[in-house]
Amino acid sequence: MDLVFDNNKGIANVLYQNVPNPFDGQTVVSFRLNKASKAQILITDVDGKVIQEIEGMYPQGLNSVELDRIQKAGVYYYQLNTDGFTATKKMIKI
Repeated sequence: MDLVFDNNKGIANVLYQNVPNPFDGQTVVSFRLNKASKAQILITDVDGKVIQEIEGMYPQGLNSVELDRIQKAGVYYYQLNTDGFTATKKMIKI
């Protein structure tokens, strides 16, 4: 895991690689927020079709979401969206 520091806000928002990756069954996506806020995680396939959307209010610090609804093997992308921050990573379902 990488720590990213922003001198103005302490620890910056960070999206981490899902664990395990590749996965079969379940995987966990973790992210760090520099302040409590609303966040959205979008899971998309390689064509950009939304497979799953998770939205909620999350506290400052490290947060995790368990994903277990992806049925087909393949490459997927997960994107974290918060106010003023977006990050995307790739994951593989086997």
